[in-house]
Amino acid sequence: MKDGKTQKDLAEVLSKYARTVLKNKHVMTEVSSHLAKKHNIKLGRIMYYLNDPARFSEGELSEVALIAEQIFLKLDEAEDLEPKRWFNPIEIKRFRQYKFVSIDDIDKIELPLTFDNAVYLGSGVYQVAVKLTTIARLYKYKLLHYNFNIQREGKFVKGKTEQEIKVYRKNVNEIKKEVLEGELDKTALAYNCAVDTSEDESERELIYDKENHTLTITVGTVIDILDGTHRTMGIYEAYLENPDKVDDEEMITILFSNYIEDKAKKYQVSLAKSTPFNKARAKELAKERLSDELVGRLKDGEGMLKKRIYSTNNVNRSFGQLTSFEVLSDAFDNYWRPEKRSEIKDIVKEFNEYLEYLFDYYEDRVFDDNSLLFSKLFFIGHVIVAKHMYENNISYGLLNEYFDNIDFNKNNQQWQKRGIVNSDNKIRQDKRTIKSIEEYFKNLIKEGVNKHVKH
Repeated sequence: MKDGKTQKDLAEVLSKYARTVLKNKHVMTEVSSHLAKKHNIKLGRIMYYLNDPARFSEGELSEVALIAEQIFLKLDEAEDLEPKRWFNPIEIKRFRQYKFVSIDDIDKIELPLTFDNAVYLGSGVYQVAVKLTTIARLYKYKLLHYNFNIQREGKFVKGKTEQEIKVYRKNVNEIKKEVLEGELDKTALAYNCAVDTSEDESERELIYDKENHTLTITVGTVIDILDGTHRTMGIYEAYLENPDKVDDEEMITILFSNYIEDKAKKYQVSLAKSTPFNKARAKELAKERLSDELVGRLKDGEGMLKKRIYSTNNVNRSFGQLTSFEVLSDAFDNYWRPEKRSEIKDIVKEFNEYLEYLFDYYEDRVFDDNSLLFSKLFFIGHVIVAKHMYENNISYGLLNEYFDNIDFNKNNQQWQKRGIVNSDNKIRQDKRTIKSIEEYFKNLIKEGVNKHVKH
């Protein structure tokens, strides 16, 4: 704003005209019409200010400036609101470019909706990993439905002719708590995309792209919850209560089908009859899945290992692959295992930071076939070192002090003596080799701890 002018001063002038504008229907219509069309500032937002002019002093300055300008243009006596009295030319240009975006505008979700990494399981069922936040938004904006013709239970309420969902509040509240604490068990949900509901010109509710592995739910499609009503509601209520605590990277598997009601009902019954897990085994598997989920985020995220982790153990360095999903997942499970899902995000962040320094210091060795530093199994060692540095509050910038004096060339005789490479200088791939690598890096950090832990 111009020297000597403040938003509070502008608010005081605006307050003089607030009642006049509210009483003048013609002026009010013209002001609101322009602001809605050009700046997405709707009538309700304008009324928010005019009904309590004190809000002008604390509101978004661009909104206040635009409302002031329109009142100046539409109300003859409002000459003291002329923009150039309050703002310099650059500020005027900037606030004229302003577009109001509400939380609902950002949050809103609509069909069509396309999911990546979809897998066709056969029999008309597709498997997709979906963000918890996406599930919550689908439920919030009425895109998920409870079909009483398919579900096992509903209830009639006295005085009403329509059924209502039979909800066990205790279950929903427990699930909500688990979501907010990052502890939700990742058992799959099942949704059915009802036949003959699409409004797309293809007349198909689901479109699967085999080549790109995407699944699109087309516009107009009715999505019925087959299995997981309480979990869906718990996810939604957690998001509603505290959206910031629902990890935007956390995902859960959804099985999407495209059945007529009779077949959907039979599928729902088959899901209900699925053999339950032994509780102890379920916990064990959940822990294993945490390390898998962690590596999945490294593989698909924006860090140094994006697209460099191969799904099988046959790593092909010519394609940019450095290590395998299994090797890295086992390493985290053994040496840096997240005890709960909420820890995954922090571990991924720390390991990515470690890798940034590693790749920066030793960029010339990343795809050097003679160097072991970036070989598939040596990423086990990187997990060990990264965790050690993190726990001892050692700057990753000191990483080179650990590695600079080590000859990682596979022709170095020490690697053959340790059983890591064979007589042909090829890296062994057996359990004994993994053990040798683990012991080597554990000894390395023991030797370095006194030297570095004080930094």
